[in-house]
Amino acid sequence: RYNRLEEGAGRGLAALLRSNSCLQKLDVCENPDLTGQLREILEAMKANRTITDLNLSYCGLEDSDLTAAAEMLRANSTLKSLQLDEYKRQLGEGGEEMARALGGHRSLETLWWPM
Repeated sequence: RYNRLEEGAGRGLAALLRSNSCLQKLDVCENPDLTGQLREILEAMKANRTITDLNLSYCGLEDSDLTAAAEMLRANSTLKSLQLDEYKRQLGEGGEEMARALGGHRSLETLWWPM
């Protein structure tokens, strides 16, 4: 959190998530340099079975990231808490995908997503 992750950090975090067997919380809040790299993290979260709390707030969320988050939610059944960016633009296709994915997700208990 607030650790100023740089270019390539998303790839490294994705690799960590693929091999992780004990980490339960990942908080990369306030890392705007992750813009464009969030999809790698969300792709890795599809198969991760240990992370229960994921904080991606204030990382420069884009509409395509919402689509990736929706795909992750459809595949991941262990996530209990998800925190996303404040989204200041009109929701596009990614927002619609998120709404559908949230409707069918059974393990998520907390969603923080200011509009």
